Amino acid sequence: MFSKLLAESKLNTLRESVDDNENKFSEDDDEYYSKFNEYRSNINELQNNIEVQKKAVSDLSDKKSSIVDNYDNEVNIIKKAIESAYNDISKYGNKSALDIKTKLDETLKSINNFKSELAKCKLTPELDNINKELATNEITKYKIDTLVGLDSITKDNEIKIDELKTNIGTLQFTIDKSTVKAMIDGTVNVKADITEGELLQSGQEILAIIPKDDSQFKVKLYVSNKDISGINIGQKIKYHFDALPYKEYGELDGEITDIATDAIIDQKTGSSYYLVESEVKNEPLFSYKGEMGELKLGMTCEAQVITKQKKILYYVFEKINLKN
Repeated sequence: MFSKLLAESKLNTLRESVDDNENKFSEDDDEYYSKFNEYRSNINELQNNIEVQKKAVSDLSDKKSSIVDNYDNEVNIIKKAIESAYNDISKYGNKSALDIKTKLDETLKSINNFKSELAKCKLTPELDNINKELATNEITKYKIDTLVGLDSITKDNEIKIDELKTNIGTLQFTIDKSTVKAMIDGTVNVKADITEGELLQSGQEILAIIPKDDSQFKVKLYVSNKDISGINIGQKIKYHFDALPYKEYGELDGEITDIATDAIIDQKTGSSYYLVESEVKNEPLFSYKGEMGELKLGMTCEAQVITKQKKILYYVFEKINLKN
């Protein structure tokens, strides 16, 4: 019962607020305080709309009055012209009737033209607005289409540029790989005669570089499977050259520098061997007669490497099977 009376009291207060156009609720009474503010906001909005419409009506009325005034002025002028024509008819009689009738026709035609122009004047502002809007839309559409087209062309060109860069890199790599470059300076020694356009077999040796600094040579050794396990990089090695017999010229010392990771199969014999590289100093050898012998590129030699060391007694025992 109390809540009903309270609601009725608030409604009465709301009516008074509406009548006096004043919010008589406190901000603590959130619901009705907000309702009145919402009501007053709606009323203000409606009043603003009414004022806008009134102004529009007033503007149209002023425009209409201006057009009507112009029209009335033209009509008065035309009426005066008609009255003048009738006066001319009375004054000049039948003799001038034809000329006056022609003048009347022209005057009436002028009235019709004026009415037609007046009607066009009423439509012209609306047509201008429509034409302006259409032109604006066309320009906007053209700008958007142009920007989209340029963006698409730009992206396509960027993709083509990336592809060309990749192709350039690939071609440059191919060019670099197709050019054989020596790792050292020296003189080229041709080992196989070849002609332009000839197909080379993989691993075929056609050239050798004789270093400018020929203080030492590289020696390629062919080591059998049974001996390779005892060969290591850095081991000392002795060379006996076939062109310079050991008993006359002695030997030269060197060092192992590289060992192949895989064996090579001899296609003729079927046996396998490992390719071992070593170095030898380019020093002259002298025979017991005092004759000097020099190393030359392509000489063959025999290499001796110490792979194991045993005491002589152990070696003898092994040979006579007395040591396991």
